Amino acid sequence: MDLLDPNGYGYLPEQYHRSHDMCEFLVGQLEAFLTEEPYKGLRHFEVDINPEAVPIDDEYTLDYLLRADMKDKHDELVRLHTVYGLLSDSCYFLREALDASRKRRLTVSFALLRKPFIYNMPVLLRLYLDEEFLEHFNNREDFDASKLPKQDLLDLIEASLPMLFSMQDMSRGEIYDILFNKEEHGSLINWSNKALHPATTHHWASLTGAKNLNFMFSTLDDIDKQWEYFYRRLPFLLTYLLECTEQIVFDLLQLNPALYTERLEERAAFFISQGKGGQNA
Repeated sequence: MDLLDPNGYGYLPEQYHRSHDMCEFLVGQLEAFLTEEPYKGLRHFEVDINPEAVPIDDEYTLDYLLRADMKDKHDELVRLHTVYGLLSDSCYFLREALDASRKRRLTVSFALLRKPFIYNMPVLLRLYLDEEFLEHFNNREDFDASKLPKQDLLDLIEASLPMLFSMQDMSRGEIYDILFNKEEHGSLINWSNKALHPATTHHWASLTGAKNLNFMFSTLDDIDKQWEYFYRRLPFLLTYLLECTEQIVFDLLQLNPALYTERLEERAAFFISQGKGGQNA
């Protein structure tokens, strides 16, 4: 226990405690993919050595798999390793964002949310849903894995909708607006732009305004509005990321569906204990 913060919430007002706990729980379910035994296939990979093409000393594993004519194993390893890397990176940022929120450092929180949702999540979805992604990822030096035009983002979100369990009423347009739409004042990309830049002038929806710098002169009322947005949107964003990730991991590792049911039951039990049945965007 932190003697300076015995309740664990820092400066966070009580009305946001349950939403904060929900976010912590959802991040914990993401972290389970990185640490728990049933998902070890993301971080441990085995392959039978071809006796006619044994590894050379210090040979990079992926190079060996291609040399040994095991491209399927090569691509499988790339997928698993990339999923693990994206998840671990995203969880680091999400944990720090929640910690910064408790400390009333909202500009840090919003800046940290950008990488997991604006950059990492499209890569994760493309890796699983786009048949051409891996070929470009493996072979093109100029390939930007996270950069997509609007229509491609909309199509990617559309392809992800069948992966969702509790958000089946959401449309691709609604999810796009919440995350990526620079025309929407309340989109995450606009809020994170403001957190990262002292002034934003490229679009009316995120204008800094005269005699102002983004987030730097926030009053207590401003901070409360930032908290309200943070804890209204983050449970939704985490649920979207989590439900997509579950489908990806369970499919790639060919896991027992009973384990997925256990995760859903754990989630439902937590929401019931918190007096919440879910979270709207």
